Amino acid sequence: MAAGVAGVFDYRHVFLMTTLLVIINLMMVSSAYKKDYRKA
Repeated sequence: MAAGVAGVFDYRHVFLMTTLLVIINLMMVSSAYKKDYRKA
């Protein structure tokens, strides 16, 4: 029972971390795109 709960917690933790990384990457790319767009 405890192992199952730990597995679900780990899965959610990894999922949240991955989502945060993706969001941060999208923000960086969008900001860089806006800078390039302003230059052009």
